[in-house]
Amino acid sequence: MARRLSSRAPDFAAQFARLVLGERETAEFRRQTHDFAALWEARSYPVRQLELAGQTHFDVVLDVLEDHSNLRDNIQGLLAR
Repeated sequence: MARRLSSRAPDFAAQFARLVLGERETAEFRRQTHDFAALWEARSYPVRQLELAGQTHFDVVLDVLEDHSNLRDNIQGLLAR
């Protein structure tokens, strides 16, 4: 079950992905994010990385609450598809 639902599994059918990270992330978190994006791109899945200034992955979600934040605008754009 876990393998079937994993976003790293070969048969994972993605519609799109936004990988969001903060400017203040650790080098390891950045590496993992970039590796994950490369994995999806290698399978021709649409993926885009979005970096938010002055934040980490713990607080980027707060941008969703802000009108016209970069993250909120991205999410609304995805939902409008």
